[in-house]
Amino acid sequence: MARVCANPEDEYLKAFLSRMDLSGAETLLDVGCGPGTICLPCAPRLRQVYGLDYSPGMLDAARRRANEAGIVNAAFIQREWDAAWDDVPVCDIVVASRSTLVADMASALRKLNEKARMRVYTTHAVQSHFIDERILSALERQSDGLPNYIYPLNILYQMGIHPRLDYIDAHYPQPQPESYEVFERAVGWSLGELSLTEKRRLKSYYRRCEEDDVAPLSSLRRWAFISWQTQGGK
Repeated sequence: MARVCANPEDEYLKAFLSRMDLSGAETLLDVGCGPGTICLPCAPRLRQVYGLDYSPGMLDAARRRANEAGIVNAAFIQREWDAAWDDVPVCDIVVASRSTLVADMASALRKLNEKARMRVYTTHAVQSHFIDERILSALERQSDGLPNYIYPLNILYQMGIHPRLDYIDAHYPQPQPESYEVFERAVGWSLGELSLTEKRRLKSYYRRCEEDDVAPLSSLRRWAFISWQTQGGK
């Protein structure tokens, strides 16, 4: 997983980096940095970067990648979203890339805003489910799913922040099921037990995909790229 996240040719990573404005910035904080996905590519252009993550394993991977690349201006902090951030440095740029699936979104956004002197860049899921929306439609299953990008947009508005909104479309390697039985098990694992009616609908969907020569599982995922200037950056 760390290798995939840190792949410099990754569609998502390139799109995220291309949307960042580092002009006038010297420092960056990458929240939920994983293996240094955002902070390490930015390090050569900045005086100091920080990667923050709750996972010791991810931070070890980030340190290893920094050492291998000869990056000496990167420091790493083990911290959870709901812990105290008093000693987390304030930086010019703060990013949270695909790392805001948290219980208290309002608190998370406040922390990002408070730690940024100039600009904040975040990404959030557009879809409310990790499973292909076509499958949910075929099953006629109604599910609230997870909060999507509209939730943080509303919170930012309540905070008096009017962010910019863009989208990143990225393809991910998606192994296709070798048979309907494998496909049904995968869907059941994601959604829970399927009723007999849902299984019939799922089989019809799978057969339509076969007839149309279309993959039953989409490799495309869309992310909302939400950014804003803080008071110090205006």
